[in-house]
Amino acid sequence: MQAVKSRFSNNFELVRWVTYVFIGGAVYASIWQVYADFLFGIPQIFGGPLPAPLGLITIFVLPSVLIFVVPLFLSIILTRSKPEKQLVPPLYINLVAFAWFMGFALIRYTADIIVAFALFGIVGFFGGTLLNRVAIYLLGIAVNPDDFESYSFTVQTDFKTVQSMIEIEKYRENIGIIRSELDEEKSVLTLIGRGAYHFVLEVGSNAPSVSCAINAAFYDRADWYVKPKSEGLKESVEAVASYLKSIFERNQINIIDVGSKETPGTQLLVRSIMDEMEGVIPRYRQVSRIGWLKIGALIGAVIFIGVSAFIFRDLPTSIGSFIVLLLYVVFELRSGREGP
Repeated sequence: MQAVKSRFSNNFELVRWVTYVFIGGAVYASIWQVYADFLFGIPQIFGGPLPAPLGLITIFVLPSVLIFVVPLFLSIILTRSKPEKQLVPPLYINLVAFAWFMGFALIRYTADIIVAFALFGIVGFFGGTLLNRVAIYLLGIAVNPDDFESYSFTVQTDFKTVQSMIEIEKYRENIGIIRSELDEEKSVLTLIGRGAYHFVLEVGSNAPSVSCAINAAFYDRADWYVKPKSEGLKESVEAVASYLKSIFERNQINIIDVGSKETPGTQLLVRSIMDEMEGVIPRYRQVSRIGWLKIGALIGAVIFIGVSAFIFRDLPTSIGSFIVLLLYVVFELRSGREGP
């Protein structure tokens, strides 16, 4: 019964995601339609061709905004409104809108106009691919703690010994380690791996006890979300865990507290992985009032520099202000790194 419920829930979420993609595409196609009607109605509205500045904005600036800003904006709105927060990709919004709009274009417009729209569609495809990356950076990907498979055990030896063994190239290749991060102050080694699935291994010293805790978290990441646990994921966990234990057993190092259940260590590891997958926008809730004040001041300073440079043509003031702003940003970033 639980399996049936889970399958129904997953299918319902998929249908809802597809529906949101089509909603985004429909809205985006409607915006393009309004733009096209305005473009063809210019002679009647203005009584002739547009003057040069307005014409450049209409022909070049507005299409650029439509291609590179509107799909991202729709993606943010639709993704944040979905209960699962699964990304609605700008590229898919572009493709749905393009197909929808071209269907009407074939009926309503001449062949030369259709060619122009087709060129915009090509630009929209590559622009959408770029916007997907931007959207992932801003929104992150949908992930749930239940989607992770954990494993942990303790080895009765010191941290340096474990580090030297795991960092042997042959072992790293067999496990699938692609990079590692060492925190010498905390005596924590983090290993990021990728085989059939993604995983993170964390080796931490239990000092003053001469032992180390090894925690592992495995997950199956798709483009926009982390997939629910599967039998294949569990088998991959067992395979990597067995290989790791065999490394220590061959070197006559005792292994204790072996288990695939959640522990405080694996929970912290999963939480840190989920934090890495979180986008910039969801993190806004963590910004303090002082942080928002700094962000507002930064935006105001940028606007002041732009107005000074491009409207008042006061280059000395704008250059001086830019240098001061740059120094402030550098010192702010440095203080953030040195903080707790």
